Amino acid sequence: ERVIQFPTRVDTAQFKPMSQHSCRAKLRVPVDSPLFVTCGRISRFKGWPLVLDAFQILLAESPQAKLCFVGDGEDGINLRKEIKVRGLCLSVLVSGFVAPAEVTTWLNAADVVVSGSLVEGWSLAMLEALACGKPLVTTLVSGVNDMVLHGRNGFIVRDRDPRQFATAMSSALNLPGAKALSIEVADKYSVKRLGCDLLTVWPALREAVDQKHD
Repeated sequence: ERVIQFPTRVDTAQFKPMSQHSCRAKLRVPVDSPLFVTCGRISRFKGWPLVLDAFQILLAESPQAKLCFVGDGEDGINLRKEIKVRGLCLSVLVSGFVAPAEVTTWLNAADVVVSGSLVEGWSLAMLEALACGKPLVTTLVSGVNDMVLHGRNGFIVRDRDPRQFATAMSSALNLPGAKALSIEVADKYSVKRLGCDLLTVWPALREAVDQKHD
């Protein structure tokens, strides 16, 4: 009779704020370098060319900045070639596949998490970043209007313009209160709320549970 949105949930026991200094030490990332991180499959539809273009623009103003692509995929070879051709090997890193615990470390090491996707369903990777308390800069894809309060815990770049994206990345470095707001947003979609939220949207299930308890 009706369709109810019920987004994918984030495990806030796994993805949570940690010491940025400790995470950077573990990953050997300079403490004083602005660090941008993007997580997930390395594929054209994930928009890595936009992220790389924008970062190269930002790098002209912030030469100490670093960018890490956390993950791997069918376009990993092309990305690595492009980094080399552009002479960005000292500024841009591709981690390759990493376990969830290391993804958490990278997210907590970051200053800003970015996503250049052309299309998304409901991005769990974005939720994981928010759960770690990070501001998010993203293109306009499904779900982001529920995750990003534009100008408060990140920015939604509506045009696929590298210069606009670079400006948003730079601005996201200075968003007071972004950490608390990102954590608050992620908490609404936490695994720990799954049971309660299911009962709220599924009356028949709630009735069955109540009858069982009776």
